[in-house]
Amino acid sequence: MSVAVCTGTLICFLFSVAIKWKYQGGKIKQLEWDMATVTAGDYAVEFPIPKAVYQNWYNATYANGQN
Repeated sequence: MSVAVCTGTLICFLFSVAIKWKYQGGKIKQLEWDMATVTAGDYAVEFPIPKAVYQNWYNATYANGQN
């Protein structure tokens, strides 16, 4: 009976340690994945450009560069 209780206790302890190890390893892998997938969208800013300003830039800069 004592051997069965000790074996059951050891199994529960090892299971708890394995679950804790998996949980901690998962958090580290999530952080590594997040840092590995940094994109320009993480730092991009969007702002409106008035149509008159865009036309001015297009005619003065972009269209002249095409010639």
